[in-house]
Amino acid sequence: MTRALAVLVLVLVVAACGRVDFDPRGDGGFSPPPPGDGSQSIGMGSGTISAPIAACLGPPTFSTLAAAYSTGHVTQPGDLDIFLIDHAIACDAGGVGLMAWDEQSTEVPDGTQVLGFKLGSVTPGTYNISIDDPPAAGEAIAIYWALQRPVGGGESSCISAPSGGTITVTVQGDGTVSGSFDVNMQGTTAWSAVGTFDAVYCGIGWYPAEND
Repeated sequence: MTRALAVLVLVLVVAACGRVDFDPRGDGGFSPPPPGDGSQSIGMGSGTISAPIAACLGPPTFSTLAAAYSTGHVTQPGDLDIFLIDHAIACDAGGVGLMAWDEQSTEVPDGTQVLGFKLGSVTPGTYNISIDDPPAAGEAIAIYWALQRPVGGGESSCISAPSGGTITVTVQGDGTVSGSFDVNMQGTTAWSAVGTFDAVYCGIGWYPAEND
């Protein structure tokens, strides 16, 4: 190899590694920064949801997404964890950056609703919703819970488990996960949820303890 050609190859490699969407694993997936690198000023994400829920928390509808995150602290190595919240809970040490935030954070109002997804890999694409936890590669699980704090202290949740559906994701180099979902759930009765999301990467974020 001539010296000029070697210099050209080096320049191309450096340029590729410097891109925000550079994929060192080569599989199109997302290699996020390590936990602890998340910013407290990243925003809270966004999305839409339509879910006429028939669950155990009275007659609520899950019709607003006020926060959407992918997490730095994943429940299984190689997984991609996403959760969507109907209240504006920040990516900070008192919000979703607090381990067991759904049980311990004072920033989480009673009755907060969460729809969470665990994907069996970080590769963009469409995942079938499974009932297996942890999910296999190419599959995902979904879980819904409404946080309840009984009088006198403690914490409990109204939970619905998945019975089918899909989630489709694309993953950006900055960790933002965009996608859509159409899931079937089973609580006290069967119900479904459809929507879209742009989940920002919260490096200090934890998947809720109730369903980790």
